[in-house]
This record gives sequence, C-alpha cells and structure tokens, in this order.
Amino acid sequence: MNLRAALVLLISGLGITTQPSLADPLNFTVTLIDVPGSRSTTAFGINNAGQIVGTYTDSAGNEHGFLDTNGTFTTLDFPGSTGTAAYGINNVGQIVGSYSGGTFLYQNGTYTPLNLPFPIGSKLAINDVGQTAGTSRDLRAFLYANGQVTFLPPYNSISSPYSFAYGINNAGAIVGVRDFNGISFPYVYANGQYAGIGDDTSIAYGINNAGDILTVDSNVLSGFAVCLSNPSEQAFKGCVPSIDPREGFQGIGYGLNDSDQVVGEYFPNHGFLATPVPEPASALLLASGLAGVGLLLRRKKA
Repeated sequence: MNLRAALVLLISGLGITTQPSLADPLNFTVTLIDVPGSRSTTAFGINNAGQIVGTYTDSAGNEHGFLDTNGTFTTLDFPGSTGTAAYGINNVGQIVGSYSGGTFLYQNGTYTPLNLPFPIGSKLAINDVGQTAGTSRDLRAFLYANGQVTFLPPYNSISSPYSFAYGINNAGAIVGVRDFNGISFPYVYANGQYAGIGDDTSIAYGINNAGDILTVDSNVLSGFAVCLSNPSEQAFKGCVPSIDPREGFQGIGYGLNDSDQVVGEYFPNHGFLATPVPEPASALLLASGLAGVGLLLRRKKA
C-alpha cells in the first residue's frame, strides 16, 4: 500500500476532513495588524488569498488606504485626494473604497471612480463579479452593478427605508442591518427576499460564498462578541476570542473570506486578523492516525 492510498483510507475511515466539524465551534488565533509608522490601523476586507485591505492614520493625522499582502503593506491614495479608505477586496484583486471626492475601484495600480450619484455613508463590499454593496449617505442600502444602482426595498409596509448593507457574496446575497418599526435588525437579502438572522443587539458585517455570516453583538458585559454562523445550515460556527483575556473582546469584525478568516478593528488603534485553527480533538485523532500509517508502511518494508 502506498502512502497516498493509506492516507485516503485513514481519512475516509475515520470520517474526518481537514475542515473543523460544524458540531465543534471554530477556534481562532488572533494577530494584530499595524501599518508601520501609523497612529491607528483598521482592517475592513480580506480575500481568499489572505490579502487584507483597510485604512490607517499616519503620524500627521491623514487617512490612507492600505493593501496588506503577506505582511507587505502598500499605501492606497486616490490621486489628488486628501483622504482615502479601502473597504473591500475580491478574489480577482479588485478593491473598492472611498476618497474625499467619492468612491473608487482599484486594480493593478489603476484607480477608477465608481461615479455613484450620491455620497456613501459606510463601508463598501465587492464580490468576484464586481457587484458592490453599500449604504448611501441618507442611510439606504444599495447594490451597484454594471453602472446601475438598485436600492434594497423596505422590509415590509411598516418598515422605514433606512438600512445598511455591509457585505455581499458571489451569489449576490447581501447582509447588513435594516429598520423594522424603529428598531434595527440584522438581515440577509437574497433573491428578492429578506431573512432575519439575529436580534436587535447585533449587526451582520460580512457573508462568504459558503453562506457563513459574520455578526457583531454588543449584548455582552464588556466589549463585543464577534461570531460566525450559517443560517442555512442552522449552525453556529464559533466566536473570535478576546485578545486581552482580562476583558471581553474589544473589537469589531468587518470582513471574512471563504476560509472563515476574520478581519476588523481592535480598539483603540489596531487592526486584527483572526484565523481558524483545527479542532484539537480532530488534530490529535489525525496525528495518531498518521502515526499508524507510518507504522503500517514500515512493516510493509520489513
């Protein structure tokens, strides 16, 4: 038996995969992100290659966008602008953001104005086909695609038009918060339908292509709870732990990728990257199984 066949038999026989089980909440390791020389850094978006975008404030108090590729930081400044923010990055390297005069798409060193007919009121998100979700200054969630703006409709007849869009995946599902009778609730909007995903203390900031949703809940004793769930699978996937074990998690998660890596802001001055790690029990089981494969192969040679 060769090693490849032995590994296949091991993994299939044990019923485990390289991904953590939904039955076991994800564990995360947390790394702070700081643009060198900055006063403060916030991470807003991450793609499947692990490229991270966000904003930082320099020593003079000016705001710039940044692209972090494996720890190498590139400053993003819209030409002639007095301030730039980078909010979302997709898997083909397109970045959306804002500058002092409007919004832009950045790719391969070129800035292209989006020419939205209104100023934005919060961060933007972009999927792999270039659809962009965001919020207008007058607090209406919108989808921008092929040069056209479509506002999301009110939830129902007693809802106000006020809503925020914070994330979008490749299927066009949008997440954010919406007004319902004067109270804001997180939502998923897909195929022309709304679905509620939490209570009035939480905000949905991101959604990936597996349908995993990043929410931030302020209904905790200290700080915020930054968690992942998958409503379609009715599965809780885990929460990002506190960076300071003496306090609750003092941060907000703003974006995630298909590997459930989460980026955001850790108060007061840092960005963060939270990366899932294998479930300890599964990792131990896999390690012991691999040892068994090695023994089997040694016996075969003997």
